[in-house]
Amino acid sequence: IITPNLLAGGSFVNWTVYADDCYNHTQQDGLESFYVNRRTNLSTAPISPDGANSWFISEPLFTLTNPDAASIWYMWDSTGAILYTAPFGLDNIPNSPPKESAGILELNWWSDVCANESEQSQIFKVDLVSPQIIDLIPLGIIYNNKKPEISAYLEEIYQSNSGINKTSVVMQVDGADVSENVSDADSLDAIVSFIPVSDLTAGLHNVSVNVSDNSGRNNQTFWEFYINITPIFDFNVYSPIQTIYGEKRI
Repeated sequence: IITPNLLAGGSFVNWTVYADDCYNHTQQDGLESFYVNRRTNLSTAPISPDGANSWFISEPLFTLTNPDAASIWYMWDSTGAILYTAPFGLDNIPNSPPKESAGILELNWWSDVCANESEQSQIFKVDLVSPQIIDLIPLGIIYNNKKPEISAYLEEIYQSNSGINKTSVVMQVDGADVSENVSDADSLDAIVSFIPVSDLTAGLHNVSVNVSDNSGRNNQTFWEFYINITPIFDFNVYSPIQTIYGEKRI
């Protein structure tokens, strides 16, 4: 048995047999040979993940090559075989369209050499969408509240995205970093919030939030709100008198 590490694909292997008798006479058989077919090779562009934590943040281009094969096939997860004709991207992934929802995918490929070569597979992680910053609070004018809760929802649009990196979140109020609180909204999304320790002044204030997801995609947003302080008015009720009544209509 010849182990695979001794064989080079795309080449011929020559072999023969020698035998010695008890008088050290050596006899050689004729020369035999066989051809070693190549395994199908997968290459990607870019060559390696261009994001953080082994995530691709741009659409990869996949190329399959095997000079010894007449036909090559590939398959995403378990969705059915596709005949390979040219380099391909994410157009036929299971959750397409849109391909921006790629997520974690398994690519399988094989060729027709040796009555169908054994299947090869590789896992790819693809995140093509930056996190969104929505539900900005407060917005516009707020009245008589000098310590409003300031918050935003950090959303990964597709459930197959890499997820919010909570340690990356930075909130600033009026240009100064604050001690924001970042909590899970679900398995991927998060909520950032802050309640001022001391009163904010009346007038215009601004907030910025910067966030990255686990693939390294980044987003930042900026908004403003206005604190309006109005006099507290008195309200006196003279009628009806505040007491217990024995009838429904007063």
